Amino acid sequence: MVKDIEKLFSKAEKLYKAMQYKRAAKIFDTVGDAYLDLESFELARDCFFDAAKCSINEEKYLIGIEFLRKTGNASLLNDNIPQANEFFREAINYVPNLRSTSDRNHFFILFACLSYLCY
Repeated sequence: MVKDIEKLFSKAEKLYKAMQYKRAAKIFDTVGDAYLDLESFELARDCFFDAAKCSINEEKYLIGIEFLRKTGNASLLNDNIPQANEFFREAINYVPNLRSTSDRNHFFILFACLSYLCY
C-alpha cells in the first residue's frame, strides 16, 4: 500500500512540473488522505499543501482554500498548532478572490475562528 501511495505521489509531482495542476491536485489530495489514514501527518500536510498550490495556480480559490484547511488540520493532528495557524491565516488571504459573497463571509468567519483558536 505504501508503495502505491509513493507511486501516486511521484505521478502528482510529475503532473505539477508539467503544469497539469488540476490532475496533480486531485492526486495530491488522494495521497494526502491516504497518509492521514496511515497517521503520517507531516506527509499528509505536504500533500495537501501541494494540492492547494495547484488549485491556486489554476485560480480555483474555493478548492485551494479547502486544501489549506486540510493542511491546517493535518498540522493540528501532528500537534503543530503554530504551523496550523499559519495555514489558516494563509487561507484568509485567498478568501477575497471567491466569487460568492456568502462563501466569502463563511470562510472569513471560519478561518478567523480557526486562526484565533490556534493563537
